[in-house]
Amino acid sequence: MLSIKWTSPARQDILEATKHALEDDSAKAAKLADTIFKAVEQIALFPGSAPPGRIEGTRQLSLPKLPFVIIYKVGFTDLHILRILHTRRHPGHQNLP
Repeated sequence: MLSIKWTSPARQDILEATKHALEDDSAKAAKLADTIFKAVEQIALFPGSAPPGRIEGTRQLSLPKLPFVIIYKVGFTDLHILRILHTRRHPGHQNLP
């Protein structure tokens, strides 16, 4: 399994997503965070499983039943989580790293 490295923007993305979900329901926020972290762990096990991203050298995993996409890069020993984007809030996410 690759070592998972979160960029500052990705950490901020997940904080904002859970903060927004907390406004509705704390259980919903916890489930959202858990779903994202489990997806990242799966990516670390199978880094080539998601399709290539819109930016060269990246990959993008869309989360089923959730409006989020995980954008990442694979290194030799590390998985770099670049962004966790809400697709409705970032409809032009193809322009973001």
